[in-house]
This record gives sequence, C-alpha cells and structure tokens, in this order.
Amino acid sequence: MTFVPLDLPEELFGLIIGYLPFSDRVGLSLVNRPLRERLLPYVFYQTKLASTAIDQGSMSDEDGHMVLRRHGRYACRVYCDFLQSRLADRDAFLTESLRHVPHLRRIHLRGLTQPLATYIPRYLPPSRTSHLTHLSLTHHDKYRDASNVSRSPPPSSSELYPPDRGLFRILARCPRLRFLELVGPRFRLSYPQWTQLFLYHCPQLIHLRTRACGDDNLIHAIAAALPRLVTLQLSFHEIEGPTLALLPLHCPNLRSLFMYPLPVRQNHLLETMDAQHWPRLRYLHLTGDYYERPPTDIAAIARYLCPFRHPWTNLQTLSLDNVSLGDLVWEQIATRCPQLKDVTFDGCPITDVALRRLLERLPRLERFRLRNIECELTPACLPKRIASDRLYHLAMIIKDFQPSWLFHLQPQLSHLRELVLFKFNKKPNPREVQQYFPGVTISFDS
Repeated sequence: MTFVPLDLPEELFGLIIGYLPFSDRVGLSLVNRPLRERLLPYVFYQTKLASTAIDQGSMSDEDGHMVLRRHGRYACRVYCDFLQSRLADRDAFLTESLRHVPHLRRIHLRGLTQPLATYIPRYLPPSRTSHLTHLSLTHHDKYRDASNVSRSPPPSSSELYPPDRGLFRILARCPRLRFLELVGPRFRLSYPQWTQLFLYHCPQLIHLRTRACGDDNLIHAIAAALPRLVTLQLSFHEIEGPTLALLPLHCPNLRSLFMYPLPVRQNHLLETMDAQHWPRLRYLHLTGDYYERPPTDIAAIARYLCPFRHPWTNLQTLSLDNVSLGDLVWEQIATRCPQLKDVTFDGCPITDVALRRLLERLPRLERFRLRNIECELTPACLPKRIASDRLYHLAMIIKDFQPSWLFHLQPQLSHLRELVLFKFNKKPNPREVQQYFPGVTISFDS
C-alpha cells in the first residue's frame, strides 16, 4: 500500500489519480476519511464514473448520501445495492441524493423492495432521464427470486404485480436509452404497450436483458420495434415456441443471445435460427428447463441440427445447458464453428467420439468447460493431438474422469493456466497432477 501524505499540494492529487490503475470501479473503503475527501473529486473526474462506493457499505460511515451530495457533479454512473449497503434512509437516497448528479448517464440499482410505481418518477425526474443511456433495475423478492424463475406465476399474479406505470413513464422520457435491464417478478412485461414504448420512446435501444414475467406480447414488441437489437437476454416461462420464431426474422443484427428456458417440445426458434439469419452472432447461450428432463426422442434432438446447417463465421462463445444432442449435432458444432474460443457444455450427454472431435477440430479454442456430465467416458475421449495451441482454461467436471488421462497431452498444453477437475476425482494425488502441469492453477470443483 502506498502512503500518500495529506499535506501534498492540491495539483498533485490529480496526477496521483491519473497514474493509478483504475478501470471502472473505485474502492476506497480502507482509506482514511480526510484523504478520501480530497481524492474523490479527482477519482470521479479522471474515470468519469460514479461508483458511489455505497455498494457493500463502503464510504457510508456516518452519512451514506455524503458521496453524491459532495461529489455528484463529477459523476456520470451510479451503482447501489440496497441489500448490501448500510443506508439508513433509502428513499432519501433515491429522491434527494441522485439530484446532485447532473450528468447522470448510467444508473444500476439492485435490491429494490418497494413497488416501482410509488417512487420511480420521483428519483428520476425528466431532467435526469433525458441523457440516460443505461438503466438497470433489479427487484428483490424473498418469495420469488427472479434469477431462478422456474414456473409461470399463478393466475392472481397480475393482481399482485400490476403494470408499473411509473416504469413506463420513466422509459418514455429516455430517448437516448441504449441499455435496459429489468430483473424481478414485479416487472410485468406481458402487455402490448411495450410495442409503442419501444417504437416511439426508445428508438436507440440495442441491448435488452430481462429476467422477469413476460409472454408473447414482449416478443411481438421486440420483433416490431427493435430491428437494431444487438444483445437479447430472455428468461421466461410463458413464451410459446411459434412466437420465438419471429426473432431471427426481425432482429438480423443480433450479436448476443441468451435464452432460458427453451420450450421443450414446440421449439420453433431452433428451426429458424441459423447463420444466414444471424451472420453477426458472436455469443449464443441456450438453456433447457432445469425442472424437466431434456427430451431424448429423435424429433427433439433433430431440431438442434437446424442452427448448425450453415457455418457460423463469427460465433466465438457457445454455451449449452441441459440439452440432449446427438452425435451428428456434435459433429456439426466441431466442423461449422471454426471461430469458437469459449465453449461450455453443462449437463449435456456427450460421448467419447463427440468430445474427441471437438478438441480435434476447434483451432481457436481458449476456454473449454464440461460440467455435470454423467456419461461414462473412457480415455478415448481425449485426442492424440489438440487442434488449438491457445487453450489456457480447461474444466473437466465429469464423473469418473481420471486426471491421468491428460498426462500425454502435457506437451500440447503449454499455454494452460487453469485446470478444473471434479472434486471426487482426486486420483492420482493432486500433487502428482501439479508435477505434470507446473505453473498451472489446479482446483477441484463440484
């Protein structure tokens, strides 16, 4: 830790901050308060952000609102997690302290516990939202965690969670909004008004992440009003398969797609999704329903042939969770995704031949993860030669996988930095594994 005396000339503080390795968040919780008072203006000015430091209770010793009230004029980003902070009066922070941030561009609020319709218009007046480009709101519900929505809400959910009129009013005042994230069951996204909202009030929106309760109306709104969408994350249980087929046809610029859960039977999205509709796609994450076993019939598995019928020239990250793929699908992934750098298969049954083909035919592979694989694999699952010479992260969390199988690949894994193995597969001794891979961080995961 570098000691900085308090009697330094004022102009030197700016130079000190300019050379510190700050990225996009600043943590000064261990700095004494007098020095912190003098550093904050330069921190906010140099990095052009407002990591208000109220996150996790830092810099909230006596007055949690002190940071924004004294230094808000230097800030343009605000992040606050109400579940972890020590704010005594959260409503005062929302209604009073945010007014001291005249250049607000991004706001991220976590752990909201009250209905948005009651206070969201008060803490974001039109003077603050006119320049807002990023809005991220996360509700906290101790009975329903939106990150693990597993079933459609009961019939009375529309009465428990009425439409957030306050949210609609705020979004209608954000003509420059480019990023929108809504997480929580209180966000009712199943209303046709979303089409008009996106079309007339948020024309620049290109990043949409939602983990809430929605239905086909939101998909129709995206297809009709957001043709320039680049990032899309959907985590719903009320969307029908035929409606999802509209996405590849109306969102041609998509580069990142996350979908959970996939409809088990009527998955028309897979039948229309391919490289011709989404030539710029770089990130693809598809997850089956964790509460239903993935279908193993031929018709269901054959649907996964459709996305890989044409080569993906730009796809770099592929993640598949809890889906069943046939050997022919694995073959297509290995041959028609030559740019893959990051691959994750979680809970996907795989054979020796399929795993060997993947490692033999992906020349740019950097991160490869297999998790929760219950299939019985043999040493034949590993090739004699790995196609990629850039592999630096390898995770083999597989039942009955023996680390000794990797020993003959040691000369080819010269760039390996991280090796993750199943915690129950500790034979041979971890120290022996370390001898074969010196300088590699070896860990055992569950």
